[in-house]
Amino acid sequence: RPRVIKLLSEDPEKYDNAPVEGIRRVMSEALGIEIARSKKLDSSMIEWIRMGTTVATNGLLEREGTNFVLVTSSGCADCLEIGNQARSDIFDIKCSKLPPLYSHVIEAKERVRLCSSAELRPEFEQDRNWQSGE
Repeated sequence: RPRVIKLLSEDPEKYDNAPVEGIRRVMSEALGIEIARSKKLDSSMIEWIRMGTTVATNGLLEREGTNFVLVTSSGCADCLEIGNQARSDIFDIKCSKLPPLYSHVIEAKERVRLCSSAELRPEFEQDRNWQSGE
């Protein structure tokens, strides 16, 4: 049965590694035994794990972290800055907004074409050979 465990991403007084600690706690509960933090976990007993963190989201919300560059398709450099006009007062012509999170924009001259591998067009045949290791 699914189990949910919430841990701080960092809590050095209690554990060294939050994901491992979460797995240890779930396994202890599922097996009905206490598994020591020093003991290596037997991953053969794990069928699946779903894990999420809020570290990156919090970094974005708090506008912390390293500078980065936005790479986008040519012609879309200002799409994030323009946004969707969502603001508390839609008629406020003097609204203020935060600067973008990225420091620079690189516009890539590219075009994506979607096709299934069964319908691979001749101009992409070389790519198929590369992917299959030929």
